[in-house]
Amino acid sequence: MGLLLALTLWASCTKPTKLGGDLVEGEKSDIVFTDTLPLHITTVRAHDSLVAFAALTNGPAVAVNRHYVGIMNDPVFGTDTSEVIVVYGPAASENWSDKFIGSIVDSVKLNLILDSAGFFGDPTTPIDIGVYRLTQPMSPDTTYYTNQYFEAEDMPIGHLDGYLPDLNKRLLVVTPDLTDSAIVYAQISLPFGFGAEILGYDSLTFSDPDKYIQAFKGLKIRATSPANYSLALSLKHSFSEIDIYYHTPVEDSLVLRLFPAHGKYPSSQYYAKDYSGSEVANHIDVPDDSLLFVQSTDGLELKLELPKLDPDGGFVIINKAILELTCENLPMDDTVHFKVIPQFYLKDTADVEIADVREAIGTGLLQEVFGGYPVRVTRNGETRTVVRLNISHVMQDIQSGHVSGTLILQPADRVSRKGRTVFRGFSGDPVWQPKLYLSVTYGN
Repeated sequence: MGLLLALTLWASCTKPTKLGGDLVEGEKSDIVFTDTLPLHITTVRAHDSLVAFAALTNGPAVAVNRHYVGIMNDPVFGTDTSEVIVVYGPAASENWSDKFIGSIVDSVKLNLILDSAGFFGDPTTPIDIGVYRLTQPMSPDTTYYTNQYFEAEDMPIGHLDGYLPDLNKRLLVVTPDLTDSAIVYAQISLPFGFGAEILGYDSLTFSDPDKYIQAFKGLKIRATSPANYSLALSLKHSFSEIDIYYHTPVEDSLVLRLFPAHGKYPSSQYYAKDYSGSEVANHIDVPDDSLLFVQSTDGLELKLELPKLDPDGGFVIINKAILELTCENLPMDDTVHFKVIPQFYLKDTADVEIADVREAIGTGLLQEVFGGYPVRVTRNGETRTVVRLNISHVMQDIQSGHVSGTLILQPADRVSRKGRTVFRGFSGDPVWQPKLYLSVTYGN
């Protein structure tokens, strides 16, 4: 009872006026606190696809903020495959071809800028990376999803074998204002013929982005061997580029720089999951299981069935509703390298954030009002990590019959941040099982 009252007082200090609801003036009412209502939760596969590249009619295209490459062996969640699909092109459209008359290619380098903060897994085993040309061109006018697979040529045009990420290997860049910038990168050599083909594009191809993309088609960057991690790439970094070094009969040491993610060039991210033989395999689609699993990047989510209270001929007002889930640490897991999800949202089955999320975002106090972040709590001398979510508004809407009682728990960032979390299910000490804490007003 003390916990329930504390939760009610904690939330009431910050809740927006629309959350909960006021008592009906002049009506006889009783406030009841409970945590014993039936709550049903099931681990399910992601019910919709994620946008990796959104083409905009009247503006630049929108791509994800971080890309991943890898065939990752996760000790709990199975095999996680990530591939990058991208077009590199000149930053400005002009008649570049006049500059390349009589040119001879000296070398071609693909610079992959690593986003070390986004690495997922244990980067202590080597990884093999291949670069392949697409068989069909991408389009800047097409929206691409993370479950779309792109066909590529069988043979790579470049490869990096036995690569171990070295965060001490940095590209030292001196900018025009003489500021040094140290960037973590990996470099892959591409064929001279590939560079010569691009330098040989005619003036119409260079001046028209659509014609350029038709000629270039696109590249697929993928792992060709499994590892215990996924590389995170920053395609939007200003030094993420293909450099074609060349010379002409009259000038040496020239370079053509090609960039991704400049608005007019498309890119995409492909994700695939294989849970065969993994710990999670036996827990998918099992209602009210002993363990519950959530995974970003087209992975797993939780389907919740929330109860509707019986007003017994009167009315029900939800003063406060708090959903609580307890994080679980499995013996075989490595949550240091396989990072847990830092924030969760609740959505309806149409993939729209519930009113509680939208209103909390509007206040600028998402963590304080809605929650959804892991926090440490102590009960009966035991300290555990829990995730609390304020669902007062949606519970009132469920009670009023305005919305369905089916909700989806997902990572807040589903597409560009890898993470996964295991929750305690309906087994073990009841104090740490999933709970729905309610402060309810009944009236006649």
